[in-house]
Amino acid sequence: SPESYVFLGWIHERLGQTKDAAGAYQKAVERRPRDLGATRALAALREREGRTGEALRILREAAIANPTTVQPLVWMAQAHGRAGDRAATIAAYREGLQREPGNALVLNNLAVILGGEPATRDEALALAERAYRQAPGNPAIADTLGWILYQQGKLDRAASLLERALRFAPRNPDILYHAGTIWARQGRRDQARRAFEQALATKDFPEAESARRALEALR
Repeated sequence: SPESYVFLGWIHERLGQTKDAAGAYQKAVERRPRDLGATRALAALREREGRTGEALRILREAAIANPTTVQPLVWMAQAHGRAGDRAATIAAYREGLQREPGNALVLNNLAVILGGEPATRDEALALAERAYRQAPGNPAIADTLGWILYQQGKLDRAASLLERALRFAPRNPDILYHAGTIWARQGRRDQARRAFEQALATKDFPEAESARRALEALR
């Protein structure tokens, strides 16, 4: 069965036998072309091997074979993002929204990318608002909306959203860093300092250097 081949491929990968793993995953895909588990496993393996173009081709074929689901397009967007192709990442997420206009994950992820540039920040805000309406209890989505609002100078609502996000995910370093940044701007120095310290206590925090500089500025 396809499931057996996927499991066999997983075993081969753990043993470092990437060629055999790829063969097992390929057999799973051949037996059930619409199987997203097998497709994802094969594409992920190719990407880890540095064969990003092939991984993207596999995911595009899966997107064509599964025209009503957004998942292969999300994986494509993520692969493009890891490759540093911002335009292709945005295009894949936009295609995903054509399939599922109310998908909170896609709305949120596209808002994150577009929010990084002033020229597209208004659109990012509209997308983040839509995502928040779909999933107000999701801390990552509240964080995205709050951070975009902060970038537009709307501190009060931004702080409220980040505080809400922290109630659901009190140890998330990204949310702590964003909350600390907003609190510092509001003059809430003690809260900001604690947030930065907690964020820096997390290993492999991508914004660690920025958080460290922000903390130093409060001392």
